[in-house]
Amino acid sequence: MNDEIRTLFARLKSERIRQKKSQNDIAAAMGIDRSAVSKMEGGANISIARTLEYAEILGCKIYIEYGNKAWQ
Repeated sequence: MNDEIRTLFARLKSERIRQKKSQNDIAAAMGIDRSAVSKMEGGANISIARTLEYAEILGCKIYIEYGNKAWQ
């Protein structure tokens, strides 16, 4: 996992904890298992769509740009 993704998920995890939400809370909102959230926070099984969904649940906006494509 590269440093940018590691930093992004560290910030998302910190925000999750600040909001007193558990991995189970995020998992339920995303319709996935808690273990999948844990893997995402650890840098595995990450997709752009899931990353944006995770951030949205926390009320965060992120902007991802790669080459001539961008996601928000």
